[in-house]
Amino acid sequence: MKLTIIGNPRDMACECGSWLKHWENVTNWKPHLCAELSCNAYATMGALVRKTDGADTATYVIPLCNKHASMKDREIEAIEHIKLASAEAGEGCGKG
Repeated sequence: MKLTIIGNPRDMACECGSWLKHWENVTNWKPHLCAELSCNAYATMGALVRKTDGADTATYVIPLCNKHASMKDREIEAIEHIKLASAEAGEGCGKG
């Protein structure tokens, strides 16, 4: 799945404490490795992304390592089974 890392827009906020914690709360998963297909580093951050192809313009959160999370406006290939967590407030925010 191709995703574009969009960084952290100022108008997006989360009550979970971090985007990584938000991803955990929404998906009920614990992050292990970076979601970038060719990376074997540990996931340390939640990154805001959008699907590169198609009509879906929603913003999602995925777990990434520091290197990949800092690649704003770049496209990555995410592992096939990664769960996308909606970045919309209220959809899992603060439940953990």
